[in-house]
Amino acid sequence: MTMVNELKCQNIKGPQNITSQIEKVLDQNYERKDRKASGEMKSPKKAEVIAEKVDGPADEWSQDQQKLLEKALKIYPASIEAQSRWAQIAEMVGGGKTKKDCLTRVKEIKANMGKKK
Repeated sequence: MTMVNELKCQNIKGPQNITSQIEKVLDQNYERKDRKASGEMKSPKKAEVIAEKVDGPADEWSQDQQKLLEKALKIYPASIEAQSRWAQIAEMVGGGKTKKDCLTRVKEIKANMGKKK
């Protein structure tokens, strides 16, 4: 279940409440990563399942993530060194998306736009 769907299920409304809930979930993700890195989490599979429930699979994009990707593409132009650019874009998109996820998404969108012409 995506984070947006979870917020809907919890009847969280209003931009401030949604933002604070998202920050709370992100903090929990960082805590899990810190525990995993320090060896406190015994089963990495459990951590992956938890992350997938919070963030969704890498190939699923929420509307918010799509909007953030589009905004990041405008903020970080192609004139920036590629590795740095995609790292910054992935960081802005968040939700567990990697540089590769963002680049793949952009390529898919461009390919779909080419098919519609």
